[in-house]
Amino acid sequence: MMNFFCAAILYPLAPRLSIPHLALGVFNLLPVMSLDGGHLLYLFLSRHYQPRTCERVLRITTFVLVLPLFAAGIYLLFRSSYNYSLLAISLYLLAILFLKN
Repeated sequence: MMNFFCAAILYPLAPRLSIPHLALGVFNLLPVMSLDGGHLLYLFLSRHYQPRTCERVLRITTFVLVLPLFAAGIYLLFRSSYNYSLLAISLYLLAILFLKN
């Protein structure tokens, strides 16, 4: 929420400075394990389903959302020849998905 708050404050003063805060806030709300959106999805699902089912749904959702990010990271790396940030983030999220017990 702090990213959205900073974006709202910065937008009237300098709209170009508010864009990174807004992008980071939206990225953090993705329903991916270890991001805030993943925790929100788990809490929402735990009201209706067993914890094991919630974990399984969260793992599938993470895998489905991180694969396009990984592909976009590879494309961006070859297209720009130096920008590997999206690829590193997607590798980190995939590592957490597969290494978490």
